[in-house]
Amino acid sequence: MSDTRIGPAPPAPSPEPQSRAIAVEAAAELDDLARLLVRDVETTRLARAQSQIEALLYAAQLALARGDATGLRGIAWEAGRIARDLGGGDAAAAIVAQAGQVCQLCEKPNAPTTPASRQTP
Repeated sequence: MSDTRIGPAPPAPSPEPQSRAIAVEAAAELDDLARLLVRDVETTRLARAQSQIEALLYAAQLALARGDATGLRGIAWEAGRIARDLGGGDAAAAIVAQAGQVCQLCEKPNAPTTPASRQTP
């Protein structure tokens, strides 16, 4: 008889249990790394929003002192956009509250009016 095989080939030998354990550990490490990266991206996003809101608060104070109603409206709009982009969540709540403070500062009823901000009938 010859060594010619008839039919399907036998199944390949299964990997050793040790290599399976290594693969599971590697997958768990990748999962942990992915979680850390997501958290890092979120932290970066919140830090960027925080610095933008702080800059807007300063700009609103300057615009209020100048009596720049148009500038105040633009600042309030930008603060609202940042708050909307952040959405909900505990981490973003303080930044959203600060954005609300910027908007309130921009909408003060005692803000001085300039010729550009006065409505003509």
